[in-house]
Amino acid sequence: MGAQWKTKGKAEAAAAKGRALAEDAGDKAVEYKEAVADKVREHPMAAIGIALAAGFVLASLTSRK
Repeated sequence: MGAQWKTKGKAEAAAAKGRALAEDAGDKAVEYKEAVADKVREHPMAAIGIALAAGFVLASLTSRK
């Protein structure tokens, strides 16, 4: 039974680490979202140009010719 408890403890530790990493990733995503929103507010025409260019590239890559 001792090995089973060790394995369970390791699984719980791994799950806790995974939750912490997921929380950190979520926090970073919010930070990046806010930074992008600020840049779009500062330079709206550049943001529109980038979006149009990205759309053109994606459409070119996915078109079936």
